[in-house]
Amino acid sequence: MKNVYIEAVNTKEQQTSKAGKPYWPMGIKVDNTWYNGVAFDLDQVKSVKAESHMTLNLYEEEYNGKMYKKFKLPPKSQMHVAELEARVAKLEKAVFNNTAKPEPEKPAAAAELDVDDLPF
Repeated sequence: MKNVYIEAVNTKEQQTSKAGKPYWPMGIKVDNTWYNGVAFDLDQVKSVKAESHMTLNLYEEEYNGKMYKKFKLPPKSQMHVAELEARVAKLEKAVFNNTAKPEPEKPAAAAELDVDDLPF
């Protein structure tokens, strides 16, 4: 897996496998070279955007004596990790770097208590 700059994206319409599962054939352009792959979830398709950086697995595969350039998307569980890490970092900064401490509550003065307020 490496972080690459995606120059262009070409996504075809949804297709269905023999087992009845949907998939989307995709092509991405990295360093003026097109790589082919598939996405098995609509969220994966939407997450791949042109002119953006993304972590992908780029590789070559031989088929019938010819080499093809392909890519694999990260698993769905890792697709939004960077986004979630940024949100957590922002929350941690807000919580742990807060220098303004709340003032502790002052106990009520004995003179302010009314005899009718006492429970006994």
